[in-house]
Amino acid sequence: MKHSEPHFSGPAACRVVFSAAVRRTGGGTAWAQVLIVAENTGDKDLSMVSCSLALTDGSGQTVSTKLLSSFHPAVIPPGGRSYLYEAVALNRPAEGPLTAVPHLRAEPAPSSGGRFEVSDVHFIRDRYGAVCAEGRVTNTGKTDAERVRAVLVLKDKSGAPAALLFATIPQPLSPGAQAGFRMSTLSLPETLDLDDIQGCEAFAYSPPAPPRVL
Repeated sequence: MKHSEPHFSGPAACRVVFSAAVRRTGGGTAWAQVLIVAENTGDKDLSMVSCSLALTDGSGQTVSTKLLSSFHPAVIPPGGRSYLYEAVALNRPAEGPLTAVPHLRAEPAPSSGGRFEVSDVHFIRDRYGAVCAEGRVTNTGKTDAERVRAVLVLKDKSGAPAALLFATIPQPLSPGAQAGFRMSTLSLPETLDLDDIQGCEAFAYSPPAPPRVL
């Protein structure tokens, strides 16, 4: 695993503060679990648009490229952070550790997304041996919220981000309402077990409504 230097392209102020790629195998294919953390360094809300990602191996050869767009959350306030956590297939054999080289694109956000309270987070192991996370989300705003997503960024023993889990609350949440969530950690890195999780960053948000088609 290696971290890249920060890379950014676009008209808005944003930077990569952490990136990592862990080689994985499964289903007869080679792939990498990639985690990228972006930070809003400006003074206005940003909308994360895309991340053009290249993976290089220990010899400096590019072994995969992909355009990513699943940001958690997609809109971040000044000083806030957004996370990408995706599986990326390797297009050719890789030698040595992998390095993630991300190029982000962000734009001024037309509207801000709601943020909600996450509480009572705890981890359990299910009967199949997988680690699961449970908790609750509370709508602390003044309006109804739909498509609320709860997110946990797991930290390893060094305090660095190691994995990301998320779950979507299926029902709308009225102001003051609570809903429980349960997340499976089947996508955890092979080197990260329940005892290795030393903390997590928990947050919930409501994505901005998609543009209306006239």
